[in-house]
Amino acid sequence: MKLNKKKKFDTKKLEKIIKNKNTYYNFFLFIIGMALSAISVSVFYSPNEVVTTGRTGLANIIKKYLNIDLSLLVLCLSSMLLVLSFLVFGINYGSKHILGTLLFPVFLKSATLINRVVNFEGVSLFLLIVIGGVLSGIGFGLVKRSNYSLGGFYVLYDIINKKFKISIGKASLICNSMIIILSIFTFGIDKCIYAIIGLYMTSYFGDKIMLGISSSK
Repeated sequence: MKLNKKKKFDTKKLEKIIKNKNTYYNFFLFIIGMALSAISVSVFYSPNEVVTTGRTGLANIIKKYLNIDLSLLVLCLSSMLLVLSFLVFGINYGSKHILGTLLFPVFLKSATLINRVVNFEGVSLFLLIVIGGVLSGIGFGLVKRSNYSLGGFYVLYDIINKKFKISIGKASLICNSMIIILSIFTFGIDKCIYAIIGLYMTSYFGDKIMLGISSSK
């Protein structure tokens, strides 16, 4: 009888240890993914006036006209969407996006320090956007695998899905297509084409990180 109790205690203790390890591991994936996403925007996209998708893409367009720091614009847009998430979905949903909403702008600002050290002058814009797209895709995949969220337009996708019964994928396509179209009037058609290339790279590598390299997956 004593042996069974001890065994039961050990099992619960083991489950707790595994759960803690998974929590730390997921948080590590979240931080790495967020850092790669921030580097992609601050080092490869924004300095070359090529938009990304979601809040950072919209913030880049607004920055062109208002000349406000990108990280501050991202924080403002994310905060508005965070408040909206609480109003539409409640506390449980909104609380999942708080960490990404607050930390991602900090990572964006910190990533700009790389531009003071590394000079990409003379490097092909196509190559820079490809690298940025790969980093963005890997970062996106790691964040999704961590079960955390960067907030931002993901909230908007869920709201569109709830209110208009449009799938998350279609909601994402609609919102991001509008951002890319707006970028034509702001940065020109050539930069828009680079944005589409970057979007493809992000989507491709994001899927690879989330699902693995198996073709069956």
